[in-house]
Amino acid sequence: MRTASQDYNIAAALCVTGGQELAHCLLYGVEDVSARVATRLLGQHRSGYWLRQFCVPAADAPSGLWYVLDLAQSPPSVNWWHVCAALQDRACFRESAADLAMLEIAASIAGPHRVNLRAALGLLDDQEQALALDALAEAVGRRSPGQQMR
Repeated sequence: MRTASQDYNIAAALCVTGGQELAHCLLYGVEDVSARVATRLLGQHRSGYWLRQFCVPAADAPSGLWYVLDLAQSPPSVNWWHVCAALQDRACFRESAADLAMLEIAASIAGPHRVNLRAALGLLDDQEQALALDALAEAVGRRSPGQQMR
């Protein structure tokens, strides 16, 4: 059962101006490096498209992803195990192949989802590829947050 505080946190997160700010709201208290990297990646992709989808109330959720926010925490954070479970049924997604590829890459960073990186990266444009590759490099400890690959 959601509390008023949790509803406020979700509403506040949706009102922020961009995906990076939304990611920041969802990262409060998250210590797992992989989860932080994956959440930041989705915050940078299309102004936080997937993170915004995660915040949509259950009745309005287009991809059945409404349950991926861990509402037991205040503020909520992404439950990457639930994202990975949702990705097992690709038929419930209406998003583009590129959007789905970005979600799969993020899920492979933060959770047990397996992805063919060559195929997934091939669906992304140059900017999206750079975001994904930066996140992968950060996840394996090859660079620190904010440091660009050369």
